[in-house]
Amino acid sequence: MADNRVALVIGANRGVGLALVNALVESGCRVWGSVRPQTMNDASVGDLRDAGAKIIQIDYTDEETIIQAAKVLEKSEGHLNFLINCGGVNTKPRQWDGGEAANLVLDKFKIMALGPFLATLHFLPLLRKCKVGKVLNISSDLASIANTDGGRLSYRMAKAALNQQTASLAADFNEKGINVALVAVHPGRVPTRMSGGNGNDDLVESARGMVKIVEDLNVQTSGRYLKYDGSALLW
Repeated sequence: MADNRVALVIGANRGVGLALVNALVESGCRVWGSVRPQTMNDASVGDLRDAGAKIIQIDYTDEETIIQAAKVLEKSEGHLNFLINCGGVNTKPRQWDGGEAANLVLDKFKIMALGPFLATLHFLPLLRKCKVGKVLNISSDLASIANTDGGRLSYRMAKAALNQQTASLAADFNEKGINVALVAVHPGRVPTRMSGGNGNDDLVESARGMVKIVEDLNVQTSGRYLKYDGSALLW
């Protein structure tokens, strides 16, 4: 039975996002899942609806869609407990001199760094209506500077920027007494369409682990970089 906790998963109709929707529904949340306006006719939207999520349209590259979505949730729910920034793109190209171009780099930053920032910004008033609002940013072990082994440069840079955003906002919110906590989480190497079906980590286990992380998150533990099992990763 659903409780009064409300969750929004941005980028929810496939892969990690859809698995998170299932895990959040399983945990008792009322869940909203976003899809881009241009993919509303995709069959995966039916999977999202079947999972029990309410559908909302958000495109990280179009700030107005985020603003409008925040207005919809304000009217429908009045608060937001969990914001899950999950939208992403693949890791290609592998080599910095094998296809990286300005438009590809900028697209990754818009989707995986700027988009989550804008979502956190515009949903912040709803998050602050909770005892502790919580933001889970889907990161990657490829964001680690300490453990980098090269390759996939634009993806690494965008995810590293997301990690810095998580840590910096956590510090700013703490300083200003804002009751919102953030965490950056690597979901593991899970088999999804984006990964080409490759991955040794179980998708359901990963999603359940990330839901536990966001449920346990508080302002004292805000700003960390973790794997889905709760273990700390090196920045």
